[in-house]
Amino acid sequence: MNDHHRFRRIVVELSRLQRARDAVLLDAFSEVEARNPELATLVLQQLGERTHAARWMSAHRRAFGGLSAYEMLAEGEADAIWNQLSASRKRVSPDLVDGMAY
Repeated sequence: MNDHHRFRRIVVELSRLQRARDAVLLDAFSEVEARNPELATLVLQQLGERTHAARWMSAHRRAFGGLSAYEMLAEGEADAIWNQLSASRKRVSPDLVDGMAY
């Protein structure tokens, strides 16, 4: 297999994995909406759309000791997420969700 075909195969696989990851992130955010609708609403207000909210929730944050907001919820630490969102009254930039530009 030449280098071009190998690289193309890798790119296709990366795209497939990204789509699968995005689907799981949105499923997780749906669970947050069902279990803690007030928190989900606050995250949506801060970020403006579900995709950005789901990505923000999955990003590992220094403020959470290196865990994601999803992991914090699983540990029963919803208050830490409320505190973080409340402390940053300013709108979180959707361009910096996951700490990377989209």
